[in-house]
Amino acid sequence: MKNKLFIQALGITLTAALLLCQPISGGFMGTAAAPGSGSDLLIWHDTPAKVPIDVKDLYTWAAEASPIGNGRLGAMVYGGVGNETLLINEATIWSGGPGASQYYKGGNKGLPATNKMQLNLLRQRLQDTGDGAMSWDTESALRNYLAGDASTFGAYQELGLLRISDNPLSELANMLKNIQTNTSAPGSNYQSVEKLFDGTNSSKWCYPKVPSVADPIWISWEYGGSVTADSYRIVTAEDVVARDPKSWKLMASNTSGGPYTVLDEQTDYALPDTRNALVNFTVANPMPYKYYRLEIYAIKGGDSMTQMAQFLPLGDFNRNTAKPPETPYTDYSRSLDLRNGIVTVKYTSNGTRYIREYFVSAPDNVLAVRISADKPGAVSSYIGIESRRQNGDAGVSGDTITLIGQPDDQRTDGLHFISQVKVIPEGGSLSNASPTLRLQNADAVTILMTVGTNYRPCYDDTYDYFSDRETSFTAVRTRTAAAAGKGYTALRAAHVTDYSALFNKISLTSDGIAMPAKTTAALVNGYGSGNNANEDRYLELLYYQFARYLLISSSRGEEPSSRGEEPSSRGNEMSAASRSLWSWGMTQLNQGSHADGIIAAGKLAQSGNLLDCQQPVMSYIRSLAVNGRTTAAHYHAKPDGTNVRGWTAYGATNLWGYTAPGGYTPGFYTPDSGAKLALAVWEYYQNKPNKAFLEQNYELLLDAALFWVDNLWADADSGKLIVNPAVRSQPYGSGDHAVIKRLFKAVTDAAAVLGKSGDATVAAIRAADEKLSKTDARAGKTWAETLAGSSGNLLSVSNGLSVYDNYAAGAAMYNQLFALPGDVNGDGYVRIDDARMLLQHLVGKIMLTPEQLDRAAVQESGKITVSDARLILQKLVGKINKFPIEG
Repeated sequence: MKNKLFIQALGITLTAALLLCQPISGGFMGTAAAPGSGSDLLIWHDTPAKVPIDVKDLYTWAAEASPIGNGRLGAMVYGGVGNETLLINEATIWSGGPGASQYYKGGNKGLPATNKMQLNLLRQRLQDTGDGAMSWDTESALRNYLAGDASTFGAYQELGLLRISDNPLSELANMLKNIQTNTSAPGSNYQSVEKLFDGTNSSKWCYPKVPSVADPIWISWEYGGSVTADSYRIVTAEDVVARDPKSWKLMASNTSGGPYTVLDEQTDYALPDTRNALVNFTVANPMPYKYYRLEIYAIKGGDSMTQMAQFLPLGDFNRNTAKPPETPYTDYSRSLDLRNGIVTVKYTSNGTRYIREYFVSAPDNVLAVRISADKPGAVSSYIGIESRRQNGDAGVSGDTITLIGQPDDQRTDGLHFISQVKVIPEGGSLSNASPTLRLQNADAVTILMTVGTNYRPCYDDTYDYFSDRETSFTAVRTRTAAAAGKGYTALRAAHVTDYSALFNKISLTSDGIAMPAKTTAALVNGYGSGNNANEDRYLELLYYQFARYLLISSSRGEEPSSRGEEPSSRGNEMSAASRSLWSWGMTQLNQGSHADGIIAAGKLAQSGNLLDCQQPVMSYIRSLAVNGRTTAAHYHAKPDGTNVRGWTAYGATNLWGYTAPGGYTPGFYTPDSGAKLALAVWEYYQNKPNKAFLEQNYELLLDAALFWVDNLWADADSGKLIVNPAVRSQPYGSGDHAVIKRLFKAVTDAAAVLGKSGDATVAAIRAADEKLSKTDARAGKTWAETLAGSSGNLLSVSNGLSVYDNYAAGAAMYNQLFALPGDVNGDGYVRIDDARMLLQHLVGKIMLTPEQLDRAAVQESGKITVSDARLILQKLVGKINKFPIEG
């Protein structure tokens, strides 16, 4: 008997023989992994995760910690024993936008009339030269007139760390905060003023200004309480000696705004020319102060910038001391149960067995942690919030810690956040150890955490994204009280019911596959070489369901209009599908949503029978279409110079309705991103036909197509309509023409459904479609080949077939979630000889090492990357009319 793969969608079971492995006997083998769990889908570890020291470590969080989330609130559980850490994020905490600049207008830059004139001059230049070369004047036009203003694009901001420790969290009382400066945002958030105080040499503060005594650079900050600095440290940056400061004063006060006492003054001091050199300076009369200020009057000279890697006051409050002793433990396990969306940590310490449970509830929008022990009075901890934002202030009232603050660059009328941590003990005592709570000798404890902001979606061109702060804060306090009143048991039951209703829409299992008695890390490390066949196949099944888990946890059903939710935008990478919620590293410029990533998340929703998780995406696209009208009118014109109709958007988007081109890079110019987003709406309708939905979104689809009817260029050489200019920076990227072709067809098909085929606008789209070129484009820049004149295919994939001709089968540019080996058959289905290999690629590859990817034999030559997982599943289980079947 051959093993069988079962793919079950809402009670419909489909089977296909797997061709590689022999039957494996035996039952469930999970007791060694997570004792007593009873689940067969566990991502589990036998050690706590390593907590990253440097916030620029983008990968440790994904490789080791356990993610939980509900689409708005997310956490990474590290599972420490004596010192537990949860990284907490909320989807609407962003820097930049209108809260950073009152002049924010979605990135649109320059004068529309000038931009349009320069666009048509560039088009004609590319038409006349015909070679697509990046001449100096071409690049100048792109940089100066077609790029956007990303200076206040902003970035995702982590909220902070929920800390649960056996030891006093005394460092939280004196945390540095409220950093201010008279220098505006630098060219990169990697070089912002906060980098002076991050304690690492791998980052720096850099600002393009030469200070003077009359016009110094000043930086001020404060601590949670009065602290005594007996010295301070400067570390030079990694480059450009001339940027080092040479004259400065360090001052302090116990009153906000001064007057200040001078603690140390240096004039014409020669910092070492050695890079990343550390120099300590002594404070003459150390005294406790709460407010500090650094003024820089001069640099070494010969450069227009000032920079340092570190500036760090030192004293007993922050000088390195011996760490508290580690809590001893044995028999440890940390597991994420994909069946119920709950993380469980178990361990034995000093003869007591402890169990912790963690989940984030979508129905109640709350993070819940429960800690219990098998002996009475054995639960004692210090509980606190370590803010990742400098403008965050925590206070204790009764059994609740409240953290209030703003992203570091926000004005007082910008974005504000509030977080509450409520501690509910069973037995024992709870006392105020401000800014923490101290729990002693409880039998068990429930910790509830809620987070909210005054962000609200904006569906017009006012860029007004802020509601009343106090009203928003009251809503969070009300939610905290409601969750506490409901109790842990009821919260858990509601979470499991809600989550399971989505997760159980597909059951992917196989006869004879037993859960291995290996940690997930061991399975990944042994994949393809050290594992047996059962272990490899179990890991493949686990990957697919883990991808679905992440999407459920990062993009939930209610639309942003009702909950202020940003959709998951990173679904093209399985373990990063929810990076907007869980990443340590989303603090740099331009780390926002991306059109291709949003579309890829939609593909996962379709292939995983999770179209409910696309509803926030649909609303998000509708909001972008409003601002996209402004961008279309600002940067684009018909060949005769008059205004285009419709809307468009570019590749990078954010919480603040950014639809303009990004700042200039070789591949910034992607006006086809609006068409891709419109196609995502059409594909949602195709997977879940609903005429009312189509009517609601028809104008969005129509106007995305009319933009291209007006924006195409009539090529004098071929007589065809082409994209001009066409800028590409990625190899094997699908061309604009393929996207436009699909959009035109989608709109004409939608018009037929709604009885609008006879409309003049639809006739104009059909006429443009007939004239659209398959191959020609006028290129300003390409990554690997020239795309101008009549030089052949617009772009080609590795099997030599035009992307235009094979777009229906998929292309790497548009969805990288499912990369499969094999050929494209004439009927558009994938022909694969090895069903096990197919499944391996279906479920994803993000956690595999490069060596393991090599063994997977994903080759460019002779193979094609297929974007639509439905095609693969159709081939595997037999041709079916529609998969998944959405109820």
